[in-house]
Order: sequence, then C-alpha cells, then structure tokens
Amino acid sequence: MLYLRASRASESSDLVMKVNGDSMEPDYPDGCRVFVNTGEETPIGEVGIFIVDGEFYIKQRRADCLYSLNRSHADIRFHEGMDVKYYGCLLYTSPSPRDA
Repeated sequence: MLYLRASRASESSDLVMKVNGDSMEPDYPDGCRVFVNTGEETPIGEVGIFIVDGEFYIKQRRADCLYSLNRSHADIRFHEGMDVKYYGCLLYTSPSPRDA
C-alpha cells in the first residue's frame, strides 16, 4: 500500500508508477515513483510512459524515437510494424528509496 500526501500532483494525477531500471537516470532513478496523468498526451520533448510491443517504458518523447536520458542505454527508434502506445504523461517524481 502506498500513502500519499494531498498535493497538486497527487490530486491531478491518475496513478503512481514505480520506475524499474536506470535508463532515465539521473532524473528518474531506479526505484523512484512518478505521478502519471493518463488523460494527456506526452508532448515531444517531455517525459511520459509508453507501451512498446507490450512492455512499459518511461522515456522522453522525440519525433523519431523514445529517448533514454542515461546515454549508456539505446534509444527506442520508431520503425514500421512497431506497436507503440501512449500511456501517460509524467507530472512529478518522488525521491528514490536510497535518497530518503
């Protein structure tokens, strides 16, 4: 169970997701939680949640790919036949457990 304090982010988000992996570090470290609004499409240049071929990813949306902030990880380049679905736009990040 996750308890949240009332805030602008918690009141305007639809759900909270936990980041699993380091492809978006340092801005979104492994283990942090993000507030997600599923009612808004992620604009180009912003970070959102995407489903690519059935797998969830937190990435920065670009015109030709889903971008990884951690440059040791490859971007997800768009190509024909790829199943990419928008899931939600990030509103806020909570600290990771190791920062608490």
